[in-house]
Amino acid sequence: MPTQAPPPAGKRATNPLLFRRFEFEGYSATRAFLDALEGLSKDLGYYPDLGFASKYVNVTVQARDGSALAPADYEFAARVTALAGTP
Repeated sequence: MPTQAPPPAGKRATNPLLFRRFEFEGYSATRAFLDALEGLSKDLGYYPDLGFASKYVNVTVQARDGSALAPADYEFAARVTALAGTP
């Protein structure tokens, strides 16, 4: 069976991930969400990839082992969604 070659230097192979964009009314709501997310990350010892501006936050949860999403990844994502108050 052929094996896949590693990605070129400076490139990363695509790993399984969960992504969600959370939108807010303004910066104060965005800041409150980021502060709550910081607390959750400290409590659970997991820090997702973030991208944000004044009215949105993009959250990406990567597979922790690099190969498959685990129940802990889905649980973290669900708790982040709960922090934002969105279904």
